[in-house]
Amino acid sequence: MSTSATATTDSSSNQFTVTNNNNVLFNYQSPFNNAPCGSILFNGTNQYLSNFTNNAALAMGSGDFTIEFWFNGASQLNKFFYDNRGGTSATYPHITTGTTTSTLRWGPTNTTGSIIIGNNQWNHCAVTRQSGTVKLWVNGVLSYTASYSTSITNPSTTSACIGMYGTNTYN
Repeated sequence: MSTSATATTDSSSNQFTVTNNNNVLFNYQSPFNNAPCGSILFNGTNQYLSNFTNNAALAMGSGDFTIEFWFNGASQLNKFFYDNRGGTSATYPHITTGTTTSTLRWGPTNTTGSIIIGNNQWNHCAVTRQSGTVKLWVNGVLSYTASYSTSITNPSTTSACIGMYGTNTYN
């Protein structure tokens, strides 16, 4: 991954140029001791990554998919990890914490998981869809299951975001 103060380019075959809003820090620390990888550090106030607008590579369609990441943070109430909704439409995927408890929530079904997220420690999240069933996994434990077979297209009017709600709130 190459990085500047305002943008980064991924090293996948997509080679997206991602806008770095308000100086997100890259290669901060690894969730694995001595691993040759890093993480992204958000300040929880105004930093986020964006600019994936209307890219077919991010349209998950109606098939199977996995969204997976590690996170570490404190006071994680109502924080957005990923938002691909095109504004406020709840029919697009977004991954956020609950508004009253530190649990993970999968947006299209507005379902909050049952597993409490540990603050100030690394946590693993995976959202999978297989044959129309979405499952949210937290630290390897199934947190909830929901039926969701809607085709997911990438919104054309707003950018998919990492670390922020699509309307520039809940960083």
